[in-house]
Amino acid sequence: KRKSGDDTPQEWKQKKTRKEKKKTQKKQSQPGTGYQCKHCGQEGGFSQSHWHTLCPSKISERPTSPSDLHVLLGRVAAKRDDDIPQNSESERLLAFAIMEEATTGRPSVYVPKSIFVAEHTEDWHTLVVGTPLKVKAYATPTRQNKWRATTIIELGPDIEDEVAVLEEER
Repeated sequence: KRKSGDDTPQEWKQKKTRKEKKKTQKKQSQPGTGYQCKHCGQEGGFSQSHWHTLCPSKISERPTSPSDLHVLLGRVAAKRDDDIPQNSESERLLAFAIMEEATTGRPSVYVPKSIFVAEHTEDWHTLVVGTPLKVKAYATPTRQNKWRATTIIELGPDIEDEVAVLEEER
């Protein structure tokens, strides 16, 4: 008796082709009545209907060139580092910080834990409310937080003076 992983190259290719075909069909098809895009609220069953993964408002938020990225300075306003998975089906943990912009004083920059990689991994553990932070971010006007950080440039006491000057100017 053959095991499930013992497919012949031809069987494997057929399975792969079927999966790709299903994926393409879903992307090309439109959602039916009762569906609603979670990003823009467009209901299904109309000619303008789309799946949430293809939402024009979500796609337009993503940076398409380096000029879409802006350098922002501020302080950590909140930090969430849960040891509990987001939901029972997922093993991903929900971890992020919210940065308050130094120029506006508003907590409007979403800083995901996932950008604390390589040399910044340890920095995530020492990050506390009030820590000065300098990031590259792109605008997300349809979201609660108006910016999403993509890269950590610098953090900690080295940029304290830069942040303090901007805070005094507001």
